[in-house]
Order: sequence, then C-alpha cells, then structure tokens
Amino acid sequence: MQSCSRDDDRDTIEGTWNGSYDGADDQGVWTATISKERVFSGKTTSTKTSVSQDISGNVDENGNLHASTSLGVSFIGKVEKNKNALGTWTYGTSEGTWKGSQH
Repeated sequence: MQSCSRDDDRDTIEGTWNGSYDGADDQGVWTATISKERVFSGKTTSTKTSVSQDISGNVDENGNLHASTSLGVSFIGKVEKNKNALGTWTYGTSEGTWKGSQH
C-alpha cells in the first residue's frame, strides 16, 4: 500500500501563483511564489493607486494562507491543491476578497 507524504502535498502548491483582489476601497493584482518550505512571497499592485507592496507569509500543511503586505494589509485564505486560491483581505476598516491560480 502506498501513502502520500507531506512532501507530496507540499509539491502540489510549490511554484508561481498570481491573481487579483477587489474591495470597495481598492483593487489590484498580485503575484507570488510558494517555496518548498511553504513560504509565500511576492508583490501586490493596486490598479487604483499604482502602489506596489511586498507580500509575505506562510501556507500551513492544510493549505491555510496567512500573509501581510509591507504596508500592513492582511491576506488570509486557502491555497488548494487544485491550483486555485481564494480568501479575504483587510486593512483597518477596508476589506475585500482575493483569488488566484497556480501557473
């Protein structure tokens, strides 16, 4: 009998991801990589203000993402093995949703 290890699960999300975020106060795009160690790092760019921010965080063994930008925007969500990701973002009283996919 064969079993899947944590390494097998991790490899399915490792690589380049990108997507978009949207909310009443801001919207934009993001791109990031997820390393073998499940470190999430990349950049967000507002299409409203053209401001770019670094984003970094971690993905746990269940696919839960916790990341924040250099200006303090919090991104929380789920990275799925089916190459899709989604969640919410918050910054003070502003909030919205984000989504993306692996490439």
